Amino acid sequence: MNALKKLATVVALLFMTINPISMASAHTEIDHTTPSAGDTVDAGVQTVSVVFTDKILDLANSSEIIITDADGNEIENTCVEVKNTSLNVQAFLPNAGDYEVNWRTVAEDGHPIEGKFSFTASGTAEQSDFAACQDLATEGNVVIATPKAMPLGAVEKTVKTETGIVWPFWVAGILVIGVGAFVLVRRKSTKG
Repeated sequence: MNALKKLATVVALLFMTINPISMASAHTEIDHTTPSAGDTVDAGVQTVSVVFTDKILDLANSSEIIITDADGNEIENTCVEVKNTSLNVQAFLPNAGDYEVNWRTVAEDGHPIEGKFSFTASGTAEQSDFAACQDLATEGNVVIATPKAMPLGAVEKTVKTETGIVWPFWVAGILVIGVGAFVLVRRKSTKG
């Protein structure tokens, strides 16, 4: 029975080594959006933001907010501002109707995250002093270092599994269990 306890202890320790529990396994999630999903706001210039539970990275061309109207036309907005845990833009909403916000960024742990939400605008507005990001770039006030990313719908999504480092632990675990079982069987056969 003593050898069985030892084998169970080895198996338990091996399992904890193979499947470590860490804070890194927690993923960044949305805390809230402005406007909130389903809200109604006035037409005109509005702040559109996505706020996350953890920090996000401010890498070249890694963050984007695309706002489209009900017909799928892209709405003019300012360049995306990345601040600690949020993405922000100013957008000009000319007419009443439904708008969809598609966003993407990179969490501090390096995982790309994306999503979308919708809201409604009421009334109409006349554009006055609103300057979109592309307008500023053509005037030389903003430098856009990389080309604009394709809309989220055009990007093929792939799922990557992170198994590159785990397999050596599985091989070592199987070897340890095999040697332990061999020793246990060998001891019983020599005693009996």
